[in-house]
Amino acid sequence: MKRVGLLVLLALGAGGCVSGDSASSGAVRVLNAVPDAPRMSMYVDNRLKAANIDYRNGSAWFAFAAGGHAIRIVELLPPDADADPDESAIFDASLNFAVNDEITLVAVGSAAAQTEEILQIPTRTRGVPTGKTRLQVVHTAAAVPAVDVYVIAPDALVSASTPFATGVAYKAWTPQAEVTGGNARIVVTVAGNPTAVLLDSDQMYLTLEGTLLIAVVTNPGLDAAERPVQLAVLTGTGVGAVLDTGTRSSLRLVNASPGAYTLDAFVNQTSVDDSARQACDPPTPGGTTLVVRCALAYQAIGPFDVLEPANYEIKLQKSDAAGVTARSFPVGLAAGLELTALAMGLVSDTATTTEVTLQSYASTRRVATAGQLRLIDVSLAGDAAVAGDPTTDRLEYYITPACAALDAEDPDFTGVRRGSDTGYLFYEAGNYQVTLAKADTATPDAVPTVLLTKRVTLAASGIYTLAITDSVGGVQPLQFLSLDDDPALADCPAP
Repeated sequence: MKRVGLLVLLALGAGGCVSGDSASSGAVRVLNAVPDAPRMSMYVDNRLKAANIDYRNGSAWFAFAAGGHAIRIVELLPPDADADPDESAIFDASLNFAVNDEITLVAVGSAAAQTEEILQIPTRTRGVPTGKTRLQVVHTAAAVPAVDVYVIAPDALVSASTPFATGVAYKAWTPQAEVTGGNARIVVTVAGNPTAVLLDSDQMYLTLEGTLLIAVVTNPGLDAAERPVQLAVLTGTGVGAVLDTGTRSSLRLVNASPGAYTLDAFVNQTSVDDSARQACDPPTPGGTTLVVRCALAYQAIGPFDVLEPANYEIKLQKSDAAGVTARSFPVGLAAGLELTALAMGLVSDTATTTEVTLQSYASTRRVATAGQLRLIDVSLAGDAAVAGDPTTDRLEYYITPACAALDAEDPDFTGVRRGSDTGYLFYEAGNYQVTLAKADTATPDAVPTVLLTKRVTLAASGIYTLAITDSVGGVQPLQFLSLDDDPALADCPAP
């Protein structure tokens, strides 16, 4: 099976920043290596230079005249946060840059424990010899012991090789050194133990005459116990992510088809017939069917199944309905991807073909300073509520203080329809009101008609995915289906 999705982006723009003997500038860049931190932005002399840097990501070099410069790195707080913007700064200092000075600012630590700090790593990108690649390693994974890092030929044995760097402890970095550029393999092991492999990159390409900073970072994924680290490789123009060669994907199946029936779901190789019904038998090792979920009831949420990164087809069929053919949907799973595949729509009693559709949603990492809320609309009844006059009626989301009256609020999202997805929204921990309402735009100042509303309690570091679903039959009343962390849902007290 051909693997897909290994992220190796090291061949782009890995050259020098302030190269040339006549250069008169310095440069700075930033890497976010705090696994539970929000996105970050960097300001140089009060000018925004790098915005919305997510975990395991970093900026390109930013050059400026030699001399003193004010550098500030801030964490992006939830939009509803009341904190002073200065309180979000995790670094605020004046740094002096001589001619050709290059400094990489690496944010490390834990947002939950409030231990974030900035490592200032000097870098030199000029003068890399022909055919060589200049490398440097920094250890940013707080829970991982000291490491050895090997840069070896793709077919070399670690046990017969000499490490590029030995005993690199958390928050330490190595001097820069040149290695032969081109095809190579990076292996990270526990220090002094070449058999305790933490990451094996498989073959990758080291840019000739390039300069790379290799950061050993914490793996925030479901497989962190098995593969505790990943690599973030700063190239000069950005960052390439490198995962262990054995990194797999995770997929779960959810039945949001509001029929009084159950669905069988299969994850198949692409060679399996798209519409032929399958017996709901356990998958055979090495066979063409990898996952079988039998008789999933409405609103059933399956577990995450671990799969090799590849292209697959998800087949759905109406259980115990031999006359109704199946339907298949393509899905591509990249290494490290955690995907939820959600079946929606309704199979009519007279149907001969499974009519449900499938929509996929990728998971996210936890952020210590905010709860993340995502709203997905899979409701047939919601669409039906505005079908009578779609030119003036529309569905809207309101995310307000708990039990707030809508006549004093503006909608957060308009034009909501089945299949819409807000993406992850960041909120401070606390109580909120989540409402789906029908608005009549033809009537000025009309109070929206509430179709579904609940008081929702969000916790910091929580991940909340709420699907708007129907009652059985695809009718009102609407309801929430919680796919991830379960928020506390409550009704407002009667006025």
